[in-house]
Formats: sequence, C-alpha cells, structure tokens
Amino acid sequence: MKYILVLSFLIGSIITSYAQVEADSILSAKISELISQYSQHPNHQEAIQKILVELKKQDDTTYVVVGNKLLKTYDLSGQYKKLKHSSQEFLSSAKERIDTNSSDYITTLMFLANAHNYLGEYEVAESKYLKALTLYQNSSEKDIKIYSQLLTATGLLYKQMQRYEEAEPLYLQALQLIEDSLGTVHTEIIYPCNNLAVLYKDLNQWGKAEKYYKRAISIAEKLYGTDHQYYSTTLNNLGVFYKYKGDLDKAEKIYKEVLELDKKNLGEQHPYYTTSLSNLASLYVQSGRTADAEKILTKVLALNEQSLGKQHPYYIRTLNTLASINQNDLNKAIPNLLASLNLQISSTANYTDLDELLEALEAQPSFVYKQGLLGALMVLNQVLGNAYMSTSNLDILKQALRSDLAALRFCDRFRNEFAFESDKLRLLRFVTPFAQQGLRIATMLYEATQDKIYEEQAFQIAEQNKASLISNALHATEAQNFGNLPENLVLQEKQLQKSLSTTKKKLLEARDGSQKAVLQKNLNTLNQEITSFKKDLESKYPKYYNTKYQSNTVSVAELQKILSPNQALIQYFIGDFVEIFVVTKDSINMYSSNFNKKNFKNHLVKLREGLTNYAMLNQSVEKSFNTYSQGARWFYTNFIEHILPTDKAIDHLIIVPDNLLGYIPFEALLTEDPIQSGKVNFSTLPYLIKDYKISYTYSASLLTESYKNKHNNNHEILGVAASYTHKSDENLLKRGNRSYEDVENRSGLVDIPATQDEVHHLEEHFNGHFLYKDDATEKAFKEQAKDYGVIHLAMHGILNKKHPILSNLAFTKDDDLEQNNFGSLTVFAKKGKKVKLV
Repeated sequence: MKYILVLSFLIGSIITSYAQVEADSILSAKISELISQYSQHPNHQEAIQKILVELKKQDDTTYVVVGNKLLKTYDLSGQYKKLKHSSQEFLSSAKERIDTNSSDYITTLMFLANAHNYLGEYEVAESKYLKALTLYQNSSEKDIKIYSQLLTATGLLYKQMQRYEEAEPLYLQALQLIEDSLGTVHTEIIYPCNNLAVLYKDLNQWGKAEKYYKRAISIAEKLYGTDHQYYSTTLNNLGVFYKYKGDLDKAEKIYKEVLELDKKNLGEQHPYYTTSLSNLASLYVQSGRTADAEKILTKVLALNEQSLGKQHPYYIRTLNTLASINQNDLNKAIPNLLASLNLQISSTANYTDLDELLEALEAQPSFVYKQGLLGALMVLNQVLGNAYMSTSNLDILKQALRSDLAALRFCDRFRNEFAFESDKLRLLRFVTPFAQQGLRIATMLYEATQDKIYEEQAFQIAEQNKASLISNALHATEAQNFGNLPENLVLQEKQLQKSLSTTKKKLLEARDGSQKAVLQKNLNTLNQEITSFKKDLESKYPKYYNTKYQSNTVSVAELQKILSPNQALIQYFIGDFVEIFVVTKDSINMYSSNFNKKNFKNHLVKLREGLTNYAMLNQSVEKSFNTYSQGARWFYTNFIEHILPTDKAIDHLIIVPDNLLGYIPFEALLTEDPIQSGKVNFSTLPYLIKDYKISYTYSASLLTESYKNKHNNNHEILGVAASYTHKSDENLLKRGNRSYEDVENRSGLVDIPATQDEVHHLEEHFNGHFLYKDDATEKAFKEQAKDYGVIHLAMHGILNKKHPILSNLAFTKDDDLEQNNFGSLTVFAKKGKKVKLV
C-alpha cells in the first residue's frame, strides 16, 4: 500500500511542478493532456516514463523537473540500478536544457551520487557529492531542503566509509539548516537525526545516539503515524541501538515489528526489507540461535543478489556472516569466504586456491567494499585457526599467518585514504584484532618449528600495530623536501590544517547557537577543501604522496643496526595476552604469558598511589611504602625479571611500552623484596635504575627514524620557565585572537614557586638556551624548539576535561596577534619527534 501511495503522490506533485514552470500556452495544454492521459495508469513509474518521452521532444526545463520525480521513485523503491542508469541519462540531457548551477541540475546530480552510494561505489559517489556541493555554493537558487538532503547524503557516504570526522559536521549542519528554516518538527529533520543516531552508536556515544533516535521516531510518529515507512526506518535503527547495548529482547521485538511494516509497505524485494532481515539474523547470532540465523541469511543472500547484485556490500557482508556462523566447519565456511574475496577483484577470474587469491588481492588497486574485505579476512583467520586446533596441520597455520599479514598490509593501505587522524585511529579496531591473531599464529609456528623467522614476523606485527599512525608524521617533512611539492602547495597544506584546528577549537568553545552554525558550515567547507586537496596531491604529485604515506615498519635487522652492544630494546604488546620482544645487537627473543586485566589494574593503582599520594605518605610512611613496594615488585616480577638479557655487557634498556604499561615508571620498579628495619629509607631501595640506564620510545620504527636524524638537533637543552604576572592588551579578545576560555583559564594562574630557580640550575650545569619570564612565550618556543635535543618546560598545565584535545601548557602571556601562548598537545607532539621532552 505504501508503495502505491508514494507513486500516486509523485504523479500529483508533477502537476504542482508544472505550475512553477514558465511555458507557452500550447505546451501547457500538452502537459495537461499528458497528465490526464496517464494519471490513471496502473503502473505510475511507467506513466511518468511515457510523459517524459513526450516532454523530451520539447527543449524545455520541464523534462528535467519530471525526470527528477521519476528518479525519486527509483530512490524510494530501492531500484538502485535503474536509478543509476536513468540519472546518468537525465544528467546528460539536463546539461543541454538548464543551468548546471540550478537546483534541478544539482538534484539530478545528487540522485546519481545516491545511486553510486547505494551500489557500494563509494569513491565515485564522493566525487559526485562534492561536485554537487560546489555547484550549490555557486548557485543563486538556495533550496534549503535540497541542500540539507545533499549534506545528509554526503555524511551518510562518509559514515559508510568510516570517515566519521567528516560525516558528523555534515549531519549537524543539515539539522541546523532545517531547524532554522522549517522548524523543529519537519519531515526533513528525520534524516539527519536518524543518521546522527547511527553515527553516535558506531562511536559508542550511547547517550547522544538514544537522544537522536527517539527524536527521529517522535517526529515520524507525529507527522505520519506508526504505519508509515519513516516510522519503520527510525524504529529499525533504534532496534540496532538496543542490540548493540545488549538488550536483545527489546531489539528482537522491534525488529519483528519493523519486518511486518516493511513487508506490508515495501514488499520483500526492497533492500530495506532485506536489511531488516539481516538485523534479525545478526541478533540471532548474538543470542546463539545460529540455525535460525543461517536460514534467514540464506534468504537474504538470494534477495540481495536479485535486487542489488553480487558485488554490492550487503551481498558480500552476508557471505562473511554465513562463513562466521560456520567457522568451525572448514568445508562450509571456506566456499563463502572464497566467494566474498573473489568479488573484491575487478577481473572475472574465480580463484579457488587461497594463496593465489591473496596474491591477486594484493595486486588490486582498489576494492569493491573495504570493510567487507577486512571482515572476510578476519573470519578466514578464525576458520583456519579453528581448523588447525582440530587437525594440528602446520600448513593450515601458515596459511592463516599469510592471510593475517595480508590483512595488516591492507589496513596500512586503507589508513592513507583517511584525511583525518581520528578516523585513522578508529581503523585500529581492525588492526588490533589482526595484530593479536597474527602474534598468536606466529608464536604457535615458532614453538612448533623453532624457526627464527616467525619470531621476527611476530615482532613486525607488534611493531606495525604501534607505528602505523606515527609514520605519517615522521615522513611529512621528508615528503615536502623530496617529493617535488611546490612551496605554495606546502604552505597551502599547512594553512588548511591550521584553519581546521582553529575552527574545531572555536566550535568546541562556542556558546552561541548562531555562532556554532557558522562554524559548523566553515568546518564542512574546510573538510571538503582538505579532501579535494589531498586527492589532487595524490594524482599530481605521487612522489610526495607516496613518501608521506609510505609504510614505516622497521625490520629486526634494521633495528639491530642502530642498537649499541650495551643496549637491549624491550617491546611489549598487550591484548588478550602479553607478548614481549627483547632485541639486542645480535639476537631477538620472544616471551609469551597470559594477561589478567583486573589484576594488572589493581597493581597499577597500588604503584601509582604509592608514588603520587602525598597525603598518604604524610599520614603513614609505612603504608605508603608497602603500597608502592607491592606494585613495584609485582611489575618487575611479571614484566621484567624473566626477560632481562643474560649478557652482562648490556646496561641500557630501551622500553617500548604498550597499553596501560605506558603509565609505569620502569626506573622505580624494585629488583628485590625490600627489607626495612626501623625507619623507611627510600634512597636505599633496590631500584631498577640502579642496574640499568632506562629510556623510552613509542615504537622501534620511531627510534630507528630518530637515529637517522641525530644530526638535526644540537644535543643541548632548551629550558623554559613561564611567568604569569604580565598584563596583556584586553583588546586582543575583541580582535579574535583570544577566546573567552583562554581569558578565563589564564585569569587564575599565578607563578609556580621555584620554576625560575629550577631552570637556572639547569643553566649552571648544562649547555643550552634558557627562557625566563617575559621571554618564555609560545612564539619563542616554536622558533627554537626544533634545534634542541632536550626540552624542559616549567609552567602550568591546563586540563580541559570536557574536550581533552584543548588541554595545553601555559606560556608567558604577551600581546602577539598570531599566538595565544597556550601550547596545545599537538604542538608538543610535533616538536618532540626528535627531542626528549622533560
């Protein structure tokens, strides 16, 4: 019933559209005749098509208007292949009939982008959306509804590509536009609210997700009732929300209600219906009803093939899920996985040998569905691992390692397609499970064969997990120097990133709604500019792009070249288990152990409390000592003692911590049980630092890179001691250089006792440059930091609990118009790449 009602409405809306088109009386009469002739046609899409055949003979804009009505029917009814074909045809005709900056042309282009998006052709869809957004900005026709739909559709694309940082502001801008122009209860609000809810669910921001889900449902119910497709769609997504929260009974009830609505309103051939079926199957998998799930998914697979085609992401995802359900049955799982992976290859070849298939995949320049590729490889590793456990066949285990290593290389490739670091970071939800599986497999192969190659492969897997997000920063300067990038583009890239950081900061601090709306729009514009700029660099300056985004995972041999005979690098990997690698100048050893997260945290709390709880120390030295020593001994016994090199020449440990081990000061660990008689004397305790020099690095790759660039600093100290007595020009706030938050944060700052003496003491004993009081500004720091090997900062730190990214250190205030004398964390990350921060 819903399907017929929608098409009947669209025929009626065509009549309304004609009233808005200036045409001569003869043409108007012809249109009226056509509508009269076809309005009672049993197939409304065919009726519109017949009208279009007649209109195409006229050189008139009406053809485009009516064409867009037909495209909307294809869009709403899930006929995505027809939508793609027809929108391409109408777009070509529209260029000859109307201005390409007109809202009608932009609408046609948006439908074409939608078609590519629905069919999983994400890269093509992005180019169409970005073109449509650019055209809208240059258009004199400002149709808010079209613009809102375009923003929301582009956001949906980015969400599906896991580019969340670009998706969120697009949704928020669309929502703000509709609220400002059409009110807070309107059909158009349903789309951005619904999509914001899905996005926040994916980001585990449950409170925000539920808020937008319920708002979308409330509007849909108020405007259309509980029998309408808008209500069904929003209700379905609320079911997904409850499933992810673990409320399976509530989710199942919602899914079944949605299925009945979809079946009645859309029919079983519509992609929305198959999506609802897939959701119910997923719930059955989660609740252990795998037989019911498999039966449903088999039906879903056939429906997806019929309506969307085999290369659609939904079809590939269903194959992966079916394989996952049967992961303990090699004969049932592998055919589905081979089918899924073969669909990622552009050629028509059908590989039946897994090694040949992996080789063909790695040669692919692009993929149909990246998440589907990684999902298939994840399931493949589980299937092969289970098969090995039941057969002890080492060939199966070697295949599992090959597929895991391939998956990690794919992750490395995919991260370079993200423009923003936060989205690259989220890719780790794929990387970390692959790293864990790879480490387990490599360890099992080493234990079974004693072949050192598996130790080295395990080390590189752990290292890649750490180094993947660091390498881009390491190579940025090198890429600019050796990538043949013109100076004006270097400056443009820096300016775009600076503008982005500034806009984000202002948006987080904004209090006024209208100010937020302007900043939201500016942020979206910047995101689009950065995306386009990055794509231009990739195509026009491949040497720069490849240099900047190349993989930077160091090998054991490369690491050993830079280690001295007295050094040992100790690298930790902490997941569901602990893996420790000890690398010296001429050896590598691997140690595995189980990991009890609760026990780990309990001892971490003891150690940190014993070191930092001065109130406890003042009240009871003995209690403080016991608390500290228990933690310090536990970590030494479990994480250091059994892996220390036996070579007595080694006296320098380079620690590469992981996970919560980053909170551990290894220097303070105790090598023996402390024996105290009488008063506690902390100075006589058997600290690890008494036996070894200890230093730290984020990854072995970063350490190797820093050794290559040793000549880039002068090995001296830059000491900075800030002061807070300076009275600044209050007009700086009015000029936009200071935010209200900056002024408020600084108003309560007072000089820290002894900081000036602290830096003076360094000056007496070390070579370097030392900035005091009025000289200790952010500008002076930025100008000089790059030249020094050690940076010592003595100043206030300001924590922003709501938005930690806005936390910073406070330099001495001055009236500089470019710097606000708050050093952000990103500044120190960049300045600290080749120096030691104290």
